[in-house]
Amino acid sequence: YLETYTGEGHAMRVGQEALARTVVSKIEEHMAKRSTDNLVETLKAGGGTEVAIFTHDDPDPDAIAAAMGMARICQELGLEGKIYHGGRLNRLQNRFFARLIEAPLSRLEPEDAPHVIQGAARVVLVDAGQPGAHNVLPPEAVPNVVLDHHSTNRDVSAADYSDVRPGVGSTSTMVTTHLQQMGIIPDPRLAAALLFGIRTDTDHLRRNVSTADMRASAYLSSLADQELLDLVEHPPLASKVMDVIGRGIQARRRYGDHLFVWCGEVGSRDDLPHVADFLLQEENVAAVFVFGQVGQKVLVSARSVTGGPHVGDITKEALGDVGSGGGHARMGGGSISLRMGVDMDVDQWVVEDLFPAFLDASGM
Repeated sequence: YLETYTGEGHAMRVGQEALARTVVSKIEEHMAKRSTDNLVETLKAGGGTEVAIFTHDDPDPDAIAAAMGMARICQELGLEGKIYHGGRLNRLQNRFFARLIEAPLSRLEPEDAPHVIQGAARVVLVDAGQPGAHNVLPPEAVPNVVLDHHSTNRDVSAADYSDVRPGVGSTSTMVTTHLQQMGIIPDPRLAAALLFGIRTDTDHLRRNVSTADMRASAYLSSLADQELLDLVEHPPLASKVMDVIGRGIQARRRYGDHLFVWCGEVGSRDDLPHVADFLLQEENVAAVFVFGQVGQKVLVSARSVTGGPHVGDITKEALGDVGSGGGHARMGGGSISLRMGVDMDVDQWVVEDLFPAFLDASGM
């Protein structure tokens, strides 16, 4: 049939491409199985039953869900996985998610981490690749297992098992793959947690998404508790956040299709992304830059629409030597430390110096 209508050469190419896809699929399947087998062997080799699962400070839904998935894997192996984190769950979404999903989290102070490590048969680091960097593990600690989707400058080869995949959009995707390879079907609550973890870190499969994320998302969708998922996707906003959004609406300045907002002093750095997300809904707006002061720092949160300017690069260039910043194409952020004892009009400086710097970096 192919030879009749498309020619013998094309038919051969189609056959070769189909064969190549089959071979690649088989290789990927073999590598995934071998990776999971190595993970299982590493977890079982500890001798004891307690596994300490660490994630980063103020864990987000992806970190929480991935840690819960690892605890489920431990349970399947007859081990007890306990989840630890440092810091507080400062963001309302993270607290709301952890409460609704009934995440078994234990908060640790840095000085308590060595005691936990000493009492554990195995130590796992999830959604983070470097001990001591935004997590309570001592910098000199060497986890037995590292699972992360962020790129890292640190050599993680010292771990007995390391799976670091920057090409994957979320650590929840990686854990879901291991669950599938082990034949473990997550219960509706865990499936909802993992699916939400994937959605939050990939902006609902619109940012840094891979084929693995798509497959894991499709698999979990049929298993997840949909009512629970709907609840965690629509967390309530605190009254103080609504107040900041109101101030942002009143203070916004428009330059072409860019909005700039100076909110003045705010209660938390997490207030600013809410303002940026809300204002991005305004008609004919491509990018939003929201500034606010928390203590001795001026912070910025940036958002852009799909196909809009790369706000991460803009933020990095605009702050230059005065601060630090960066991010992704559609989401960025940064901070500038104010010098103690220096008398300055912060309001005037932000509007007359920072706004123009961001406009220049935007090419406007």
